[in-house]
Amino acid sequence: MSAKLPRPGDAFLERKSMKSEEDSRTKPLFVYATLKSHKAQLRAMGHDLKGRATTLPGYSELHITAHDDRWPTLWQTPRGKVKGEILEVTPADLKKLDKWEDKYQRKSVETEDGRADTYVYKGGS
Repeated sequence: MSAKLPRPGDAFLERKSMKSEEDSRTKPLFVYATLKSHKAQLRAMGHDLKGRATTLPGYSELHITAHDDRWPTLWQTPRGKVKGEILEVTPADLKKLDKWEDKYQRKSVETEDGRADTYVYKGGS
C-alpha cells in the first residue's frame, strides 16, 4: 500500500474548509424594536431571518431622545419583560450588525429561551 501524499494546496483547502465551517456557525441574537423588522434586517445584513418569539425578563424597553432622534434601548428593571425574537446569526451577520448598530453595544442577556446577545444603546444599562 502506498501512503497518500499531500498535494500542493491541501493545507489551504483544509484552512478554507475550517473557516467556512466557522463562518456558518450561528449564535442567538435577541432582537426587539427596529431589528424585528425584515426591512431593517435587509438593510443591515443584506438578508432577513425568521425569528422565534421569546421574552427577556428583568428588562423594560424605553426610548432615549438625543439630537432629535429616538433610540430604543433596554433598561434593567426587576419586574420588566420585553417581547422580542431570537435570530440565529452568523459571525458575518454580527460583523455587519455591529457596524450598522454603531450607537449600540452588544451585551449578553438571559432570555426565557437561554443566553443570547442583544444590542443596547451605549448610554443604556
